[in-house]
Amino acid sequence: MSGVKCVFFAATHRSGSTLLMEMIRKIDRIGRPGEYFYPQNIADIQRRMGQKPDLAIESWLPAVIQQGSSPNGFFSAKIFAENFRWLSEQLSGESWPQAKASLPDFFREHFPSAKFVSLRRRDILKQGISLHKALQTGIWHSNQADKVKARQAYYQRDLIQWAMDNIRKQEDDLASIFQMLGVEPLVFYYEDLIKDIPGSLEKVFELADTRLPD
Repeated sequence: MSGVKCVFFAATHRSGSTLLMEMIRKIDRIGRPGEYFYPQNIADIQRRMGQKPDLAIESWLPAVIQQGSSPNGFFSAKIFAENFRWLSEQLSGESWPQAKASLPDFFREHFPSAKFVSLRRRDILKQGISLHKALQTGIWHSNQADKVKARQAYYQRDLIQWAMDNIRKQEDDLASIFQMLGVEPLVFYYEDLIKDIPGSLEKVFELADTRLPD
């Protein structure tokens, strides 16, 4: 497992990560990135594989790697600040932020050659409004519109400000985690991604030392 080639897409909420992940999954050369580091998602993966849900790392990590790998054995995953937080607390038994000291050993042992992409958004006001709207309506992705009955959205200045503060806190947490891991992530901004999707994909594949198919 320690020889797994992998890319982690560290995102803030509403930064365009779903768009990028869907394209990478369709190409199927540098993994099948998903939100694998939530305990409920881990349990779902284990059930689908015929396993009893078990949050012991030796039980769920091989299942997650299998789920997130493309046929060539390349693994990728989307990971948020709260996923790093949960993972570190599981590893150390301590609470955040003291727990984050356990992360370097985890990545050195299981993903020593991991590459990181940081997904952000320049316009935090628009990002905050988008997060606020998603939390209120329950609609996080456009493909949910026909499956989920949307709740009414009410725009409130204080709640939008809370969403913006939350996003900034995510960015600060991710920055401190990158520093602790000793990595310099490839940074993508939503505004650049949607202007040049092929160019953005090329940069990701170059980071992964893999050629983007024609």
